[in-house]
Amino acid sequence: MRNALLLFICPAMMAAAGAGSAAAEEQTAPQQAAEPEQRLFFVSPTAGTYFPSSAKVRHAFGNAWTGFGVSPNLESVWDGFRFGHFRLYPYGDIQWAKKHDNSAYIIPVGAELRYFINGYETFRPYVGVDVAAYGVKFKIPAAGIDTGWKAAVGGRVFVGLDITQWFTLQGSYTAVTNVEGYNFGGFEVYGKLRIRF
Repeated sequence: MRNALLLFICPAMMAAAGAGSAAAEEQTAPQQAAEPEQRLFFVSPTAGTYFPSSAKVRHAFGNAWTGFGVSPNLESVWDGFRFGHFRLYPYGDIQWAKKHDNSAYIIPVGAELRYFINGYETFRPYVGVDVAAYGVKFKIPAAGIDTGWKAAVGGRVFVGLDITQWFTLQGSYTAVTNVEGYNFGGFEVYGKLRIRF
């Protein structure tokens, strides 16, 4: 009799456990599907200071360029290619400067390779390099210079820190090919606020 009861109870318990597991999977499936959407950041206001290394550029456009911009936070949508602690991200940005009647605009579009030093969620320091194509346009009316848009290539080395999921601080050095005798390479420090939807 005892053996008969065991033969009846054990399959019933296994079936109930299987049903409970299936129900749990159904409940967690929508949450798992929603995770990528919760991680999306659509825009990133940035503020920073750029210090050109060329005396010629500093004379024409100022020693320190301070500006604000808004760029799509593509790395959060794409989530990067991952190679262990390495991640490859596309990026785009815009920099500009104005001094008296002189003005300059620089738009880099490229890819950066970051190495995250640890996996902490609150503070994630990283280092990296990138390469980019640049659109450069500047105007110096007193010298009769109005370049229109010109192409250049360049890259950066940088060190940064992700602070929680909302902020990034980064310092970098940029090297860019000359445009009409002007070199826009230099140092930059900026902060990024990631707006989450």
